[in-house]
Amino acid sequence: MPPAAGAAVGSSAGKNPLGRKRTDPKLDERIWDGWKTDLHTDYVALAKAFEISKSEVEAAMERERKRRKKSEPENGVKPA
Repeated sequence: MPPAAGAAVGSSAGKNPLGRKRTDPKLDERIWDGWKTDLHTDYVALAKAFEISKSEVEAAMERERKRRKKSEPENGVKPA
């Protein structure tokens, strides 16, 4: 009997789609700002404050660190 119309078929049925995971740059920035306030002693405390996992905090911090590095000029001096 053939599968129902529109049903997923093959080895990829039921798996996560390929490609980038969707992230929220604004949440990443809030996490970054929360860390910079020095109110949180470690990533676990920060994760609890945002109700996310420690690994999500680590990933968000890394993404924001890369964004900030990308946006600063090569000589380290911002134009006036």
